[in-house]
Amino acid sequence: MADADRRKPHRLPILIANGFAPFPLPLQVVRDQYRARGYASRVVPFRLADMADVERYAAHIAAEAKALTEKNGCDRVHLLGYSMGGVAGLYAIKRLGLATRIEAFVGLGSPFHGTMLSWFAVTSGLFSLTGAQLVPNSPFLKRLHADPLPPGPRYLSIAGSRDLICPPETSLLDGADQRELPIGHAQFLVNERVPDLVAPFLR
Repeated sequence: MADADRRKPHRLPILIANGFAPFPLPLQVVRDQYRARGYASRVVPFRLADMADVERYAAHIAAEAKALTEKNGCDRVHLLGYSMGGVAGLYAIKRLGLATRIEAFVGLGSPFHGTMLSWFAVTSGLFSLTGAQLVPNSPFLKRLHADPLPPGPRYLSIAGSRDLICPPETSLLDGADQRELPIGHAQFLVNERVPDLVAPFLR
């Protein structure tokens, strides 16, 4: 039995970052999909302040990734970012030094090049900054993409061909593997085809 245990592949834990919402989205569904596949998985705890600033959210993601590596006694984790969580995760990797702690980064319906719906948030008050950060061609996004992806992590971006919030062209990430599924934006949270596609990309 001991020999069999040693032959089991070591699976790094997964950190899952929520998308934009003024309330927690049901990412425990996503978490449990990966736990069923043998991965220790954790969702970044919801904070309303994170939804009001992508950079603040990125700092929270970086802190959670560090805590997850320490808790599990590993050097790296996998990071899955849903929607805005993917943009914040990418910012943490490129601007906050998180690349050294990430084995694989996966964006799920993430508007790396912005989304037109963010214009509605610009005049919202509480979420005005987030709206301004995530509109297409914003200064924030131009800074985010000013240089290549850092070496170290493996990168995957998955788009939904029926995604009206984050159409496939907004999910393109230079230097990353690109995949597409026939799903809409909300289906990234529940469709089993998503973890079936992501799991082989992880270690």
